[in-house]
Amino acid sequence: HLAKLTRLHKSIVRNLRHRLEYHQHRSETWNLVSGTAYVVVSYDIDPMDDSAGTINLFPDTPINIPKGVWHQGCNDSDEPAHIVEVWKGNSELLTEEDITRWDQ
Repeated sequence: HLAKLTRLHKSIVRNLRHRLEYHQHRSETWNLVSGTAYVVVSYDIDPMDDSAGTINLFPDTPINIPKGVWHQGCNDSDEPAHIVEVWKGNSELLTEEDITRWDQ
């Protein structure tokens, strides 16, 4: 199976936090294009414990989110944030179905 890159454009609306999620089959690279945003990440099985950290996003400074890592895009400002998101992994498994969300 060939590795594939898929590029998506993501907007985080003002004053919003996406739901906490992870991906079993893909890693992601996020690059902030405009606005302000940050990502909460947790390498723990329980993403709500104290091991979660925050990574601020800056234009032209992409961050990598490995597969299996809980993450949550956040924007606490009054302006939308625009992010280019690149999915990396097996081309047959790069789908929207590869999302597990924290529902607790």
